[in-house]
Amino acid sequence: MNRVFIPYLRKFLLVFFDDVLIYSASLQDYVVHLRKEGVAFDPAKVEAMESWPIPKTIKALRDFLGLTGYYKRFIKSYGTISRPLTNLLKKNTFHWDTSADTAFLLLKQAMISAPVLALPTFPRPLW
Repeated sequence: MNRVFIPYLRKFLLVFFDDVLIYSASLQDYVVHLRKEGVAFDPAKVEAMESWPIPKTIKALRDFLGLTGYYKRFIKSYGTISRPLTNLLKKNTFHWDTSADTAFLLLKQAMISAPVLALPTFPRPLW
């Protein structure tokens, strides 16, 4: 994780294992550090998602759901969209059908076109 944060280490950020500490001299600086880039997908993950084949095994489906699940906060109604796929993980139920195909394609599209998450700018209206 240190490699990702090299430009910020000891300027306003510390990393300890899986904990990230962001510190600042003032609340305004703190908000700037949090807001600066927003939260977005790793471009390498988006590339991998574009070429992801239809899962043929439960393991392949788990891999796909693991990746999409990690980014579920970017995808509106993730649980509803992914339900046909998670149902395939139940014992002796891996039968790919049109609902699974639709869910797979919807999740792929959502992953490829997901928005950047950012903190709101409070002086401006939120709508």
